[in-house]
Amino acid sequence: DVGDYSVVVSNDVGSTESAPGRLSVVVPLSLVEQPQSQNVTAGSTAVFTVRASGTGPFVYQWRREGVDISGATGTFHVVTGATETDAGNYSVVVSRGVDSISSEVAVLRVNTLPVITVQPANEGVLAGGDVSLMVVASGASPLTYQWRKDGNPIDGATDSILLWSGFGTSDTGIYSVVVSNPAGSVESQLAVLSVQDLISDVRFGATGFSFRLNAPADRQARVEFTTDFSTWTDLLTAPVSGTVDVTDPDGLTSALRFYRIVIK
Repeated sequence: DVGDYSVVVSNDVGSTESAPGRLSVVVPLSLVEQPQSQNVTAGSTAVFTVRASGTGPFVYQWRREGVDISGATGTFHVVTGATETDAGNYSVVVSRGVDSISSEVAVLRVNTLPVITVQPANEGVLAGGDVSLMVVASGASPLTYQWRKDGNPIDGATDSILLWSGFGTSDTGIYSVVVSNPAGSVESQLAVLSVQDLISDVRFGATGFSFRLNAPADRQARVEFTTDFSTWTDLLTAPVSGTVDVTDPDGLTSALRFYRIVIK
């Protein structure tokens, strides 16, 4: 129906036509496509778009956290090389003369790689005890963990702390943990776990009965012997720590003897 209209007025004398008048139909302003929330990895690109309907022309102004973004006056807004500081709530105001309409809010989430703040540490322990390896990490959630031994994933080891009891020398190895989130994954430094038996290299020889004592370096160990399980006698003149070769010259010539290690 848009067009130029006029009217013709007639009588017995004749007729005359009015000046033309133009009929314009203004279509209400509306948004038929809203900007959408996005999750992106740090360093990548995010694009917000909007599509308006109605009689133009339109003017666009994009906003972040309700504040106008300088120069962002197109039908789309591009965030390149996104960082954590770009994350937030985005919207756009579309105007036509005195009329304007605001879009829905679109949330930009920027996921960064995990950062390991506490690395797993080397451990030297005795077989049969308890041991734990720990990692502390930060970054976009959710964070997930996968521990590895000698480069191979450990079944069920998916917590920030790797804890187990009753381990043996076969658990000696190189351990690490892979921490992951929606942005990717990072691997921790390598941690060496050394597991030793308390007693090793048991030998009988011309010098007597001997063995290697692997006592904790930060503890003191006494070696005692008995023949009746009632009276215990120190075999060594003083407590020892660390790895020490112990020999009992009477171990082969005397009555049956039993030994125990007391660690304090």
